[in-house]
Amino acid sequence: TVDVEGRGMPASAGRGLAADRNLRQTFQNPQTFDVQQIVLSQRVEAGGVNAGYEMRIYEVDDVNADTWTPGALVAEILFPTGSVLPVTSLSRLGFALSDADVFTLPQRNDGVMGYGIEISNGDDATTIGTIRHTNFTDVDGNLVDYYATGKFYTESGGQSGSGHRDIGLALSPSVLDVPIPEPTAAALAAVGLVAGLRRRRRS
Repeated sequence: TVDVEGRGMPASAGRGLAADRNLRQTFQNPQTFDVQQIVLSQRVEAGGVNAGYEMRIYEVDDVNADTWTPGALVAEILFPTGSVLPVTSLSRLGFALSDADVFTLPQRNDGVMGYGIEISNGDDATTIGTIRHTNFTDVDGNLVDYYATGKFYTESGGQSGSGHRDIGLALSPSVLDVPIPEPTAAALAAVGLVAGLRRRRRS
């Protein structure tokens, strides 16, 4: 989607991953590949490291739909309550997948077809931290949409703002040597060691 570091985007805002909120972002994928790394524009607060973490990827028929309408489940990554996430001083959180956790993401960008990722805490109560998203208006008062083939959806199921906002999301076929070792590297090192990590592939 947009750069998880916010480079090239002059303004951003955030929404808390709190209580029973489920936050979502749709996107398109132009080429089939095996996902080995997922990076999000997310900050993890000290008080939210043990709340659990849930991430699901679905097929969607329309990446620009007015409301969040997920289809078939593609992959599910779960950290149960009590698992420890790293505190992140910047809004960047990375996950490295290996062995059976790696999943294939087929090409899906015909027309408005694509995917959607849904993120929530595990206990439906604790504030984990903040998801950063774009939020820019130019000098003429026009809302700027940096990623036209996807939308950020809030816990209400509707588009955030006027539909011009997107969270930073990157999926990679390899574990990249990220330029900022903290917090991402800590998360990448820890993700394969968390007890109870489960992933479910589409059958």
